[in-house]
Amino acid sequence: MAAATTALILGGLAAGSQVVGGINQAKAQREQGDFNADQSRFNGAIADLQATDAVDRGNESASNLKRQAKGLQGSQKAAAAAQGIDASSGSAAELQNDTEKLSTLDALTIRNNAAREAFGYKAQALGFRTQADFDQKAARSSASNTILTSGANALSTAGGAYGTWSNRGKK
Repeated sequence: MAAATTALILGGLAAGSQVVGGINQAKAQREQGDFNADQSRFNGAIADLQATDAVDRGNESASNLKRQAKGLQGSQKAAAAAQGIDASSGSAAELQNDTEKLSTLDALTIRNNAAREAFGYKAQALGFRTQADFDQKAARSSASNTILTSGANALSTAGGAYGTWSNRGKK
């Protein structure tokens, strides 16, 4: 009879230990999921900053190009005037006009490339945020499963111990 009672007590302790272990494991799973989600959100924020930086760099490069083109047009006017050519008409004016058009096209290309780069970063940011949501949901699901499994195992262990205890004098 003492052996059966001891088996019952040990079975109860084992069942309790399984529940506590399951709770601790579930907590660790949730914390790991939260950490992973935080990392993904951080990466998303970095990607957003990179997107903003790409656009800013593109705008700066385009502005610099336009300033250089204005300087080139001024040099073209000065060169024409130095040769006694009317810079506001004829081929001298066409050259300046072509310089303006080409620099505008180049500036638009620079801005377009920057926007494409920024789009890539924005897509990455979205992917990171989606991963963050997935990490948290997966961790919550895993933690719930761990608690349910440890609870079921604890009931099985406790049931076995009770069976041993209840059959103590029947042999």
